[in-house]
Amino acid sequence: MNSNDRANLIKRINTLEGLTDKERSALLGLLRENKTYGLVWEDKPEDVEERLRNELPILTEVPERAIVSEDKDAPNHILIEGDNLEALATLAYTHEGKIDVIYIDPPYNTGNKDFIYNDSYVDKEDSYRHSKWLSFMSRRLKIAKKLLSERGMIFMSIDDNEQAQLKLLCDEVFGQENFVASILWQKIHSIKNDAKYLSVNHDFILMYAKDINFININLLKRTETMNSRYKNPDNDPRGPWQSGDLVANETRTNGNYDVVGPTGKLFNVPEGKHWVYSEENMMQLIQEKRIWFGKNGTSFPRKKRYLSEVQQGRTPDTWWTSDEVGHNQEGARELKSLLDDKLLFSYPKPSRLISRILQISSLEYSIILDFFAGSGTTLHATMQLNAEDGGHRQCILVTNNENNICEEVTYERNRRVIQGYTNAKGEEVVGASKNNLRYYRTGFVGRNRSMQNMRKLVNLATDMLCIK
Repeated sequence: MNSNDRANLIKRINTLEGLTDKERSALLGLLRENKTYGLVWEDKPEDVEERLRNELPILTEVPERAIVSEDKDAPNHILIEGDNLEALATLAYTHEGKIDVIYIDPPYNTGNKDFIYNDSYVDKEDSYRHSKWLSFMSRRLKIAKKLLSERGMIFMSIDDNEQAQLKLLCDEVFGQENFVASILWQKIHSIKNDAKYLSVNHDFILMYAKDINFININLLKRTETMNSRYKNPDNDPRGPWQSGDLVANETRTNGNYDVVGPTGKLFNVPEGKHWVYSEENMMQLIQEKRIWFGKNGTSFPRKKRYLSEVQQGRTPDTWWTSDEVGHNQEGARELKSLLDDKLLFSYPKPSRLISRILQISSLEYSIILDFFAGSGTTLHATMQLNAEDGGHRQCILVTNNENNICEEVTYERNRRVIQGYTNAKGEEVVGASKNNLRYYRTGFVGRNRSMQNMRKLVNLATDMLCIK
């Protein structure tokens, strides 16, 4: 529709009889929408959203499930049982702008009974399959953005079923300029020879910032392999080193001169090249014994680069191998080991994967949120990382209790991590006892300001304040 057609239609709507002002305004609003680029879908109403219009979401503690450490400085972790949209609406009151890291593992919408919308499974034949998923995710991500701190980051696991749609949705919610990276995780460590076409061995982890100008990506520890490249064959007091090239492409007037080795042998650059240092600086480096001429002093010179002077850490990349961060089978074995050799949840993520996310994104006192908590790996990984580096990170988990998952998997797993357990091999595993865990359920109070609702809200205020 061109601009003239649009203007004529607006005139007709304004003069059309039989419309209420509200209906006329709605029609004009739809007509004036002019989206030139982005993701368009048919928004599908969600039952829980309708309830939130009429009632206030609240949290009620289940005191008998509380795990309280004897350590007074132990971090307070929170597990919320209930619909995550209800929980997010509540957290918007208590944690707006306070969350440093969000990790979620939402339904992949494969069409194989992995995604429920309004109490019904969404299958491959549903013509609104993608619209329902996008409506579902959009509502939750918009609140998640409000929860993130100024330096906050969100990580989202997904596969090819919705990766493209999720990327476009997040460009809208968080801003395309706040896209950080698309990480590839090697979820399967061996080729699937029975694959129909190609063996798909990876998932995506989309990474966005609340404001990319304020984020800080932590360095990862250097590996033994990286450090093993540094040797000290000449017993240099500055420690281990490896040699680097002293020659670069192109001819430069001050980059062509003779270098005299310790045996008197002369060296110069090949034609079309130049020394990377001026003659004066090269002489200084030779005097400081930072130039290596080989064991016998007759080899072409190279610059010593000392381990003590390199960046003490490595910049994270976007290819995360199963050797470094685990794979699907590792996640399953880990959960079975904690739950009497029973696998009560499909495709749990390995704790090493979540630890990697937290290592590069969190601070010592960060608050971490996972509102698709599933088997509870994110809290497990948070406690492990705190134990390793002395951190005091807090974790908030949210999951529903479909098939008793919250009570029998999410809670039970982390209860055992904190209190200790006997694994499938009969070995005693010491608990991470310097942690508190409190259990809450979502609920509602009517929005109308009746005395009954006001009293109920006041009575529940203590529970709400306790999680702040």
